[in-house]
Amino acid sequence: MRVAIIGAGITGLTLAHELLKHDCTVTLYEAAPRAGGELGTVSVNGEPVERFYHHLFTHDQLMIDLANELGLGNRLEWPEPEMAFYTHGRVYPFTSPLDLLRCSALSPWARFRLGLGTLLLQRREDFGTFEDRTAASVLPSYVGQESFETVFKPMLRAKFSDHWNDVSMAWMWARLRSRARTRTPNKRRERLGYFRGSFRVIVDALLQSVQARGACVRLGAPAEAISFGGHGSPAVSIGGVAVEADAVVATVG
Repeated sequence: MRVAIIGAGITGLTLAHELLKHDCTVTLYEAAPRAGGELGTVSVNGEPVERFYHHLFTHDQLMIDLANELGLGNRLEWPEPEMAFYTHGRVYPFTSPLDLLRCSALSPWARFRLGLGTLLLQRREDFGTFEDRTAASVLPSYVGQESFETVFKPMLRAKFSDHWNDVSMAWMWARLRSRARTRTPNKRRERLGYFRGSFRVIVDALLQSVQARGACVRLGAPAEAISFGGHGSPAVSIGGVAVEADAVVATVG
């Protein structure tokens, strides 16, 4: 089976890695000059640094299994990061429940609302109606307007820029649930996973693995369109040429 994959980021490379186990003929098309997608890096003083920050949660078992399969298990580390937020000209620690109690950037009532509201969201079992509502419209009812304006709104702006007001509450709920599950047994600190040498190491390992098993990876080859031929076979247009396949998978946003 001939499979064309659009995008050589982590999703496209992992898909190719799995398809090759089933004797598929795989071609990846990547618009950028390097594989990696959102896991792309830049060099800072000779060291690779991700263009966007990433980490693993302790329950991201599929990714952990993939790292072990590629021989990278010993490069996956689980530190307990220190977190803080900056407001009103000052940096406030925000790692543990004790930090919340001490956070003078919020009034005592706002601290109580933030702690209680976050706990209620973390313990909620499903996203229910959250999928059809935005985080900006729902969060204040849980954590209060003061906590939303001081803590959550700046974070949403930093991550999503002008689209902060469009972020689904289902996404926010999932993030809060995931982070709660990463805490150490004493529930005070989170453990997050990082690859020593950046996430570039897993991109490079996947790239080498799929190429060694016969996959064709075309970099600097943006897909222009997906079409269907006379026999119903899909095709990907690359540089004005339609390349047929038995299946086409787009892993781009």
